[in-house]
This record gives sequence, structure tokens and C-alpha cells, in this order.
Amino acid sequence: MPPLRNARQELVAQALASGATKFDAYAAAGYEPDYGNACRLTGKDKVRARVAEIQSGGVELAQMTVASLVGAADEIRELAIQHRQLSAGVAAIKEIGILTGLRIDRREVGEPGEFARLSDEELLQLVQGSVELVEIPDDDI
Repeated sequence: MPPLRNARQELVAQALASGATKFDAYAAAGYEPDYGNACRLTGKDKVRARVAEIQSGGVELAQMTVASLVGAADEIRELAIQHRQLSAGVAAIKEIGILTGLRIDRREVGEPGEFARLSDEELLQLVQGSVELVEIPDDDI
């Protein structure tokens, strides 16, 4: 079912599908707040059908789990190996590792050269706040 022709009725249907009350959905769509009219509009077959359709789309998305994603990545890995596309196979293996939590994708956060803007004293204070410094005697270097 395509979106409702009346844009405000579509907004009501979307708000109801996301869990809003009839009254709140009616008011959020720009209608003058009125309990009777809210109940009348939300009881219309086309609005109820649209709400059901929006909610069923969410159920399909929620059914996608880590296990299903790992299964799909494993199928892709097998196909990649069969077709001698080793880089695609490696990418699938990496994705499986990330999904299962065995591989952690780490990225540096911040701008390039962010620490270069700090003075030596500021950098030392930053490091001392999180790491205990150990002095190394000059003869051990």
C-alpha cells in the first residue's frame, strides 16, 4: 500500500505506528486537538491498514539478527572462495569477526595533528592524568 494521499492522515498513521496515542498522533499531524475526531480518523479502514503496513515493515527489519547477518556473510565468503575472489572472501571474514565481536574495528578520533597543537607542558599534563610515568635512568637507554 502506498502512502496515504492525504499527507496529514499519513502523518497520523506514522505516529500511530511508532506508538503515539490517537489523540497525540492527531494533534502532531496538525489537526486541531479533538478526541472525537481523532478516534473517528484513526478508525478509518485506510488509516488502520496503513498503520498495520508500517508496523509489519518494522517487524521484517527486526527479524534481522546477528546470526542471520553472520550466515549471509558466510555464504558470501564461500561464494567468493569458489570464484577465486580472495579479497571478497577476506572482507567477508572480517565482517564475520566484527559481527561476532572477535574483531574490533578501531579508529582514531580527532583531527590529524591534534596533539601537535598542544605544548609540551599540556601534552605532559594530559599524559600524566591518564598514565603513570616511569623514569628510566640514562644509563639504561
